[in-house]
Amino acid sequence: MADNVLPDEDTLLLREPATHFEPRADSGYVGLDNQSATCYMNSLIQTLFMTPDLRTALFGLTDEELGVEFLGEDDGPAQHDIDALTAMGFPESGVIKALTKHPGDREAAMEWLFTYDASQDPDSGKTKPKSKGKAWKVPIALRLLFAQLQKLDQKSVSTVNLTDSFGWSQNAVSVQHDVHELNRVLIDALDKSLQTTKAKSLCASLYKGSHATRIMCMECGYISERKEEYFDLSCPVQGVDNLVDSLAELCQYETLYGPNQYRCSTCSKKVDAVRSTRLKTMPPILTLCLSRFFYNRVTQKRQKITKKFAYPLSIDLGPLLDTGDFSTNAKQAYEAWKVRREEEMKKERERKAEEEKKRKKREEENRGLPYNGNMQAAIRAKDRAAIKILMKAKKEKQRKIVEQEKQAEAEAAGVPTENTEATQKSKAATKESLKDEIKKEIKKRETLMKSVVQEGSKHIYDLKAVIIHQGTAYRGHYHAYIVSEDGKQWLNFDDSRVTEIPTATLAQQYSGANENAYMLIYRLRGTGDVQPKLPEHLDKEIAEANSKMKPRRERYVTLINRVSLFLHRDTMFEVAEDGFLTTISSQTSNAIKLDVDRRTPVLKVKQMIQDKLKLQELPILSIMLRPEGIDGLQCGKDLEDGKLTLELSGVSNNQSNILVWNGKSINGKPFVPDPDIGKFIFEAIYYQIDDEPKPLRLAVPPGCNFEKLAEVLNKKVGLPNDHSKIMYHLMYQGADPMIMELQKYKTNLVRDTGVMSKGVVLGIELNTGQGSEGSVTNTYFTQSKDKLELKIINNTVKSKPYKTIEIIKSGTLALVKTKIRKTFNKEDIPEKFCLRHMLGPNKPGAIFKDEKGNLEILGITEQGTALLVEPESMELKSEEISILYSITKGKNKFADRIPLTVHLTTTIGELKTQILESQKLKNVRENMAVFYTKGDPQLEHVGAYGKGKMITDEKRTVQDAGLINRGSVWVSDTKRKLDGSTNLNVYLYTDYQLNTVEAFQGARELLKKQINDGGEGDQSLMVIEEEEVQLPYGGNMEKAMRLRDRAAIKILMNHRKQAKSKPAEKKTSELKAIFEMPFQCNLSLFDLKCAIQYHPSGLIPKESLRKMRIYLLNSNLTLGSVVRSDASSLISQGVIGDMDIAVQILPFEEVGLCTNAIAVKLSRCCPALGAEKEALIMLKTKAKPVGEKKVEEEQARKRVKVEEEIEPSFLAVFGPNPPPLILLDTEMSSKAERTPYNPWSNIKEITPQIAKNLSATTKLPKSIREAFLGELKLTELKFPPMEVEGKALSLEDLSRYIVALSGIPQKSIGLLKWFHQGQRWHVLSKDLEKRLPGGDVQGEGKKTSESLADFPFSIKDGDFIAFVDRREFKGCETEEGFERLAASLGSRKFISTRKMHVHSDDIQKFAPREEILKIHI
Repeated sequence: MADNVLPDEDTLLLREPATHFEPRADSGYVGLDNQSATCYMNSLIQTLFMTPDLRTALFGLTDEELGVEFLGEDDGPAQHDIDALTAMGFPESGVIKALTKHPGDREAAMEWLFTYDASQDPDSGKTKPKSKGKAWKVPIALRLLFAQLQKLDQKSVSTVNLTDSFGWSQNAVSVQHDVHELNRVLIDALDKSLQTTKAKSLCASLYKGSHATRIMCMECGYISERKEEYFDLSCPVQGVDNLVDSLAELCQYETLYGPNQYRCSTCSKKVDAVRSTRLKTMPPILTLCLSRFFYNRVTQKRQKITKKFAYPLSIDLGPLLDTGDFSTNAKQAYEAWKVRREEEMKKERERKAEEEKKRKKREEENRGLPYNGNMQAAIRAKDRAAIKILMKAKKEKQRKIVEQEKQAEAEAAGVPTENTEATQKSKAATKESLKDEIKKEIKKRETLMKSVVQEGSKHIYDLKAVIIHQGTAYRGHYHAYIVSEDGKQWLNFDDSRVTEIPTATLAQQYSGANENAYMLIYRLRGTGDVQPKLPEHLDKEIAEANSKMKPRRERYVTLINRVSLFLHRDTMFEVAEDGFLTTISSQTSNAIKLDVDRRTPVLKVKQMIQDKLKLQELPILSIMLRPEGIDGLQCGKDLEDGKLTLELSGVSNNQSNILVWNGKSINGKPFVPDPDIGKFIFEAIYYQIDDEPKPLRLAVPPGCNFEKLAEVLNKKVGLPNDHSKIMYHLMYQGADPMIMELQKYKTNLVRDTGVMSKGVVLGIELNTGQGSEGSVTNTYFTQSKDKLELKIINNTVKSKPYKTIEIIKSGTLALVKTKIRKTFNKEDIPEKFCLRHMLGPNKPGAIFKDEKGNLEILGITEQGTALLVEPESMELKSEEISILYSITKGKNKFADRIPLTVHLTTTIGELKTQILESQKLKNVRENMAVFYTKGDPQLEHVGAYGKGKMITDEKRTVQDAGLINRGSVWVSDTKRKLDGSTNLNVYLYTDYQLNTVEAFQGARELLKKQINDGGEGDQSLMVIEEEEVQLPYGGNMEKAMRLRDRAAIKILMNHRKQAKSKPAEKKTSELKAIFEMPFQCNLSLFDLKCAIQYHPSGLIPKESLRKMRIYLLNSNLTLGSVVRSDASSLISQGVIGDMDIAVQILPFEEVGLCTNAIAVKLSRCCPALGAEKEALIMLKTKAKPVGEKKVEEEQARKRVKVEEEIEPSFLAVFGPNPPPLILLDTEMSSKAERTPYNPWSNIKEITPQIAKNLSATTKLPKSIREAFLGELKLTELKFPPMEVEGKALSLEDLSRYIVALSGIPQKSIGLLKWFHQGQRWHVLSKDLEKRLPGGDVQGEGKKTSESLADFPFSIKDGDFIAFVDRREFKGCETEEGFERLAASLGSRKFISTRKMHVHSDDIQKFAPREEILKIHI
């Protein structure tokens, strides 16, 4: 057995939580492990455990009643798996068979179901056979857990067995749920599980109560009654201060009047009525949930109420019982309500009278003002002098109001307004008063609410448990306060920790910004006095586990205290010129491992090392560290005190590097350790006016700020000890160089400034008041930012293998090699060599391949990047690439970014084998897969970011999988089958605004006819943007009320009223999850369309195959790129793993596509008609914002100016968008010459190939496959007339295509393109280059082309193209007139919804299964 491999039993032991090896807490109670986010469950389970009669009942059940004997037997497929697959449209008989063949593997079952034909199955339609017996897993697991909590001698126990009995997966325990919801679900599951046992009424007898809701008509006296049962009650928190008031509110008498009147069945009309809910029966255990969470419709967010809510230790619930005469009580409540109502109405009348007085007073004040203070009248009269006087009066009035409010506030607080000495005394008194108030509040928070009980009552309930929520409405933590079984001590159950708390601590949970009581459990006084006794077999099982605990604890303590020391002899190092240690390359793996107990004294360890290494005298031991900014291991502090243990001496890590030496020399050379080792070390440059820049290596202690840094620099280079006299710049010298002056403030230098970041250097100079722009640092940085400093490592040179070279950032790898040859001696560098990227000290990366590639493209952008010179034998061949790999299995990481050379024809399966064998891990090949790494595969550090998508088809070659030189892969364990299939989440995308060009043109012709006939035109046929509404104070009603701006308040009130009465807008688009399906990515897009068309769910309309368009969905479920080539594989089009795709059914048949096609948005531009013209002028004029100082005269003047500037004939609108138009660009990026690409050129050859693919994968039933091939044979090749053999798509081709599409004559067609750079439309013509911003300057150095994809047209995915019938616009017959039209079509009339990646306003996602709280019984 290898030294570093533990026996299996020791490995399992170390995987258990440490609390399993600690004895019970001093409180005598046991905690529960938190699996990930199960604190809510732990709190609830502890409250159930502390219910003695529940424990007694469960302990009293026999194994026969619970079906323990059937635990080992298969219950058949899980019901939730059956429900999930039948919901997708598969027949239940087939689903049961599939899950029986593939137990627990829903994906494999789904694949089998694609081949299943219910008509050929003799068992189809039969019900699922009943098993001989059933194990009730929930009560079995709960009984065992309660036994462990009662007798097991551990600090905490595991709940894995319980969650397994719930049917929860690992993902399910990682999602936190509401404890109130779990209480209902668990009690329901337990109740159902016990129905075949003698304890079938257990849950009802403990938790179930009933209440009755009655409504009494106040005219005829008719009483309606509805009875309901409950297992818990929800108590309102908002508007009440304590539990007594909350329960009273639940059972209060409520009057139904006005719009809420009750419709009496006897009177046959709406009448005043009184409603009340009263408790009929109450259970022995009353569970109360406080309604602290609610959904705020204004903020559209869930919120938590944290206000104070007190609850007593004991409460008398007798007054809530339904004991009195409801009829009499209701009449009394109604009479009392009428009295209150009359008082409220009287107050309302008084309030209105007061408002009338104020109104008359204002009128009196305004009589001396022009127009009696009426601003609107002054505006209408265009009386500028009056407007000025009224504005001044309004300001003066507002100033007085503010002063009055301040004075009133000061008087209310008792603060004098004039006497300064009195004011100071008053402030001091107020401060003392505030302190007293705080003390009172603290004392108040620690004071328990007095119990509300009536002597002799039979309905007194005592508080037994409080479940507490700590956190916000979206996340948090649960724990529970529970009273001990004898009722003398309160305990805090917080997962694995159980601690005693004073009773007064309960009051701290009345309120708090973060932590509050959420559930209260009360018990009827005089019940539950039973002593639960374990069944004999469980008692024996727990006793046996306790007897094994002592040796387990001893072994665990030994294991956790074992530390591996890696002993490094001084002969493995040499002292470099800079005084630091460097490892001798031939000694890199000669460290000797020694396993010791960390509790061993240092002196004894020295003796052990002396014996092991056969040394003549006791060695000096020094801890070795890897400081930031220094390569390799360095000598740290010595282990001097021989009496101290290793742990107390600082050796606490599981793996520690120790230098074994004599304390004086390293490998025969005198050596003194750097005292800064262990500090934070970073690079800096000291810039001086009269001297060369001086590189510095600064070592600072943790928590260092600029003041302490000034002290370090004073000792290091003699700079002033005052940090204000030093200037600091942070310089980033990577791909995008940046310099920034650092402000000097008291902050953590290492943590908050970024000096430790890769590629960052701190520039330091004396502050002479020259400013950042004129600083020496800035001058040097500007001169050197285009240069790159590389560290070259040449191991053939033994004396000094490291050298640095400077090279321009735009240089190539070939230039780097030339520089290296000039830097090293000719005899020290081979004639031919290659370069390897170094990830870190002694951490080789991948080999570079492309010598002509730009350094930035190759990823060489950081200053100080290290490159290793490798011999010619390591150079990559044309068909080879160098990649990095990482290996993990479970939580174990076996390799981290190891370089490997592979052939492009190597399959993914062969690559996996090669990687695992290189690390001698061939025995773990099963259930291992190859994953892409996260991030950009060209950056070598991405391997540290974790695994990305899995490569499911191991028969694919490295080249087909898209791996590139210096790319990264991740080999890790998986539960997926490696058959090349991927899971696709299929959504149906519906665009309700979808329209064809033909339909839009028809609507315009109809609208034109209506207007020509003298009508106004159908509003629904017009293209009018809604007028932008600008509200006073930005719509802030509170601000308007605070400033008493009645005009603004009135406008805001009207706007709210209109918004409420406005009909709801119709949704414009919808994205709906329809089904999930496995699919082979090596099949074509047309295969996928057929599989979707013939899916057994039948959710896709018939005969949609040729009208189907497939989109890839982005991570935020917005539409991404179109999957374009029907004949190409999905892999080649970006479908490389589990993905979300959207299916859109177009109103027309799709054309045959190719992979390099361009998708553009095409719209028709038409003259504005009728009301459209007015709307466009309004948009240009812009309505006057309310509340601003603009008069109607100025607005009218602006309108006249706009109307003069705009040519009426140039007012234009754009039609609704059709789906993206696919333009077949014939340019192939892999070839120098342009060649046409017709994916359906030889249908006879393609058909057998697709048939072969389908047969090989057997993903589709035979009947579907035959129908699919029939579709292929009938396919009529449809290509737009723009495709020209041997040429790229030109402007003439596009023009001819649109002529065919719209019916506009060739000579009258006009094409426009929206250019984002200039935010305007440009005419697409051959002289476009000259009309672009900058003229010929923009195209300088660019070769023009006739291809629409090239300069100057530069049409790419997502661009917007509009076409115009120039005959419709007066003056557009000439090129000059058409250009004027394009210039007048401003961005305001550019429809903002025209985005290639669009959000759907209605998205129905797939239900996240693991987030639905459910217990499977």
